[in-house]
Amino acid sequence: MKTLSTILFALTCTALAACGGDDGGGGDEAPDAGPASISSVSCAGATLAATVTTSGFAYSPQSSTISVGGIVRFDPTATHDVNGEGFDVPLGGDGCFQFNAAGTFAFLCTPHGFTGSIIVQ
Repeated sequence: MKTLSTILFALTCTALAACGGDDGGGGDEAPDAGPASISSVSCAGATLAATVTTSGFAYSPQSSTISVGGIVRFDPTATHDVNGEGFDVPLGGDGCFQFNAAGTFAFLCTPHGFTGSIIVQ
């Protein structure tokens, strides 16, 4: 049985993907999809394009716009996580991810259902 947060995440991802444009590549992969577009990197010494934390029951900032190749650090508090397609940060953990393709990448706090996004241009 799917949880409400899983359904909301799926709807958010579907809505965001529907707004994406054609990358002109002619391939089957959408420009804002997939783990291949995101790689986990070490936070130590990384030049960050954005940092996403949590404040109450929301991501702060809720949306960040970065350039292709930019690195985002996710640093949620102990009661929140980050669950995205191709990137995850456990409850209270932290992680840095490099976004290597243009598109909109949605993420969700699994326990609470609030969402955020990284817009890569």
